Amino acid sequence: MKGKVFCISSSRTEPYYVLMAGINRITDTYHLKRTNSQYFTLEYLIDGKEKVVHDGIAYDVGKGDMYLFMKGTDHEYFSSGEDYWTKIWINISGPLVEDMVRDYGLSKQVVFRGADVYDYFKRFLSVCRSDSPASEVNLKCAIIFHELLQELLKSQEQKTVKSLEAYVMKDYIDMHISENINLELLSSVVYKSRSQEIRVFKSEFKCTPYEYLLSQRFRQAKLLLSSTNLLIKEIAGQIGFPNEHYFSILFKKKYGLTPMEYRRKKSN
Repeated sequence: MKGKVFCISSSRTEPYYVLMAGINRITDTYHLKRTNSQYFTLEYLIDGKEKVVHDGIAYDVGKGDMYLFMKGTDHEYFSSGEDYWTKIWINISGPLVEDMVRDYGLSKQVVFRGADVYDYFKRFLSVCRSDSPASEVNLKCAIIFHELLQELLKSQEQKTVKSLEAYVMKDYIDMHISENINLELLSSVVYKSRSQEIRVFKSEFKCTPYEYLLSQRFRQAKLLLSSTNLLIKEIAGQIGFPNEHYFSILFKKKYGLTPMEYRRKKSN
């Protein structure tokens, strides 16, 4: 096995932290087994093919595929010697990681076929090989991880979406999350009445456009609360709320905690 490995001296008390990252090329017989893994593993195959086993289920993985192993699972990697592969990988942990994966509904999926995520892994590697302090590495990688999950969710939905208009509205919300988005604006994007756009969106995504907008803003809020020292007022402004008070009311209604209480809980 050839490659480079970058170890990060992270504090294990942070809500999101990087343990190691690297790029490896396997050209001979290889077998690695982990039981009850103590961290999350993300890997992307640049080329070649390999077999992985996750909690007893085998998967054939090829060029352009990515897989995600959750913390606490058993997994194995195989190379017969006839196959080869080159991959970028990163091992991460912290309570924020699992929260983010579960929020995006991706915790049950292991392999993501043909996911357009190579650039995200190159960014992971670039940050981890830098001379930046561990705290800065962790924050930058947390942001990349959040963007990666958004891309994975989008790619999964593109495969099943039945309504082009619903996807256009969702994509517009994702790209303008901090802006003042209302039904009139979305109507102009898809050329439908407000009642039609709500019906089309809810039929596809099981929620209204406004409910989806709020869920996306809350996901971003939890990331910023857990991984930055921004003031609550600053976070509210960044994710599109008109003021801190309104943001705090909706956040507590959703999670049973004020933004500050959530931040304290995640820092303990």
